[in-house]
Amino acid sequence: GLPREALRALVVDTDDLLWAVAGDWVGTLRTSRFERHSWAATADAALARCSQGGVWLADKRGLAKLNQSEGAWVSKQSIVGGVSALAEDRSGTVWLGLKEGGVLRVVNGRTERIGNVEGMEGGEVLALAEDMEQNLWVGIENGGLSRLKPRVIDQLDRSSGLAAENVFSVCEAGDGGLWLGTEAGLHRFQAGRGISRLGTESGLPSQTISAVWEDRQRTLWVGTWGEGLFRQNGERFEPVKLGLSLPEQDSFIRAIYEDAQGQIWVGTRLGGAVCLAASGVKRYDSSMGMEHSD
Repeated sequence: GLPREALRALVVDTDDLLWAVAGDWVGTLRTSRFERHSWAATADAALARCSQGGVWLADKRGLAKLNQSEGAWVSKQSIVGGVSALAEDRSGTVWLGLKEGGVLRVVNGRTERIGNVEGMEGGEVLALAEDMEQNLWVGIENGGLSRLKPRVIDQLDRSSGLAAENVFSVCEAGDGGLWLGTEAGLHRFQAGRGISRLGTESGLPSQTISAVWEDRQRTLWVGTWGEGLFRQNGERFEPVKLGLSLPEQDSFIRAIYEDAQGQIWVGTRLGGAVCLAASGVKRYDSSMGMEHSD
């Protein structure tokens, strides 16, 4: 079952199979239980959807491609410090965000590193996302936000209107802009209009936004680090109760993802995975075979 430790990522593949990674554990949801995959990851592995089916998994050993039954290395090389974020762009290029700073670009098994030399400053890469114009956005610890265009890197920081040094989550908006989860509240980037900020006045009780997701109905879901999950309702945000037994279990949100049925999946720090469906809230924890690994 799913380990009882922090879920780092939730991803739905092209076959509508839900994947999860927690620590060194990788697994999929089958019927009503999570089952462990045969592939063994190292701690702090990152996960991303693969456009050709299955998922990409990256850890300090390199990049692998997994399907429902097996996995294979695409680029096997030691990555000092490990991987903190992972994404595939529209061209099929896979990007690895590194704990020690910078990103790796993997094309046809060949790896290229992009970092401070090219203009990307700061520490650990916290988030990766591609926009409609095929720019790659990189949230960086103590480095704000970087935009990667072909052969060009733009750095967005406090001088650009970003009120934070750490960007934890980046999500593309339906209008082509971006939602940014930061240590200083929720930010929105719009081309030609710059960066604006939504703070506690909009109903968000926490400044630390750890996860952001805009669903197909263009409703925004916001996960905080310490104050739980919120859903946009007009100009304000309302709290969403996850139904976990202890307050601290649903207070720290690590990941938000929408599946093909429009259900919202939430990964928590201590409470496992929660599915928000039209029929109600369903929790996946030790009562469904999840392992205890305190």
